[in-house]
Amino acid sequence: MVVDPDVFVGLCDFPYTHRNIYGAHPMTRGLMRRYIGDCRGATAVEMAIVSSTVLFLLIFGIIGTGMLVQAQISLNYAVETAARCAAIMGGATNSPCPTSNYTTVESYAANQFVNLSTKSGTPTFTASAPANGCGGTTQNPGPTGQQVSATYAFKSLLYPYVPYQLTLSASACFPS
Repeated sequence: MVVDPDVFVGLCDFPYTHRNIYGAHPMTRGLMRRYIGDCRGATAVEMAIVSSTVLFLLIFGIIGTGMLVQAQISLNYAVETAARCAAIMGGATNSPCPTSNYTTVESYAANQFVNLSTKSGTPTFTASAPANGCGGTTQNPGPTGQQVSATYAFKSLLYPYVPYQLTLSASACFPS
């Protein structure tokens, strides 16, 4: 039986891939012939490809989660600051958030919000004086105060490729 030296038995059949049957070194047949059937290091290359993909997804997941948490914290800060400003300084003439005009209170809250995501829009703020006070019910009204609420549609960092959207909300009522 004659074996053709140009045909490899298998991709990783080591006796035949490193030297052909006639004993000639593959380097004599061409530079790339040496590496065609060589499987040494293939596992390391496959591991590098798989682990780099997993590492890439893990890093973007951590960054995306951090941006989500930052957006929720910033939303909470904005409504708390605006509610406190409206309750404490709402009646002053030169107040940055007068209670006579709730649109100004809402714009004050929007200025307090810090957004790191360029894909998400702007939050929607609503300011009001709750009818039952802060934390009260119809039967047992709480102390009078100023309430600011907000909703925000947060989109993922890779929004066109990973299309999830979460609606964040925050509300704060500060007694006056």
